[in-house]
Amino acid sequence: MAPNAPTWAWVLVFVASIAVAVAAWLGLAVLVRPLGLSRAKRTNFLAVAALLLGGGLALDVVLGATHALRAGPDRFPFIGLPIAGVLAIGFLAFFSSPTLRRALEAIPQPWLVGVQVGRVIGGSFLVLMAIHELPARFAIPAATGDVTVGLAAPVVAYVYARRGSAARPLAIAFNLVGILDLVVAVTLGVTSAPGPQRLFFGGPSTAMMAVLPMVLIPVFLVPLAILTHAASLHGLLAGRTEAAPGSEALTGRTWRPTVNRLVH
Repeated sequence: MAPNAPTWAWVLVFVASIAVAVAAWLGLAVLVRPLGLSRAKRTNFLAVAALLLGGGLALDVVLGATHALRAGPDRFPFIGLPIAGVLAIGFLAFFSSPTLRRALEAIPQPWLVGVQVGRVIGGSFLVLMAIHELPARFAIPAATGDVTVGLAAPVVAYVYARRGSAARPLAIAFNLVGILDLVVAVTLGVTSAPGPQRLFFGGPSTAMMAVLPMVLIPVFLVPLAILTHAASLHGLLAGRTEAAPGSEALTGRTWRPTVNRLVH
């Protein structure tokens, strides 16, 4: 039987997951408006985005509630399948949808980097470790990496907005480290979970991470964070620069007219 998460973990993870889904959709709504699309195309694009974000979150909730991703003594944990699925859909959508590609390429780099501040939610692993619900071998590196990336995000975003000589290499390194941290965390989680793949024994397992509410972190928040890193790297490696000065990109002053048009 999987450990029961405390009430605060339910609230934290569900609020974070819903907030990310809503914020991502609203961001796309703002981004797609100035692209010159017809009303019908814009509506269809946003409907598909809502279906993917909302439907994906709902599916993850069902998978977690039914314990479909849990491992057993002779059962390999299938938590990697939804993660791979979200990443595959995200990359496929990016390369097959010019609208999505144009919308994402319009996002200033400081925004793509700064949004990773939400990774500080990983600090909750340390609290769960302290109450003996997660193993230290998973909680410490996963939480340390997430919190470090989350706290560094606004700093790197500010440096990039200032456009110093080291801004681009720093942003690239930040994204690569951010992706590596997530890969390491998922790997440690899988190899500390019950099942034939388990490599680390002693103390609690990571069974909690395969059921609600904690399962939403690896199967929903983690792939979205990776896709955001990938979108940032795409722009950085392509040498794309925003039309607005870096400081304006960071403060959002250049985006206010677009937001005002959307609201009014």
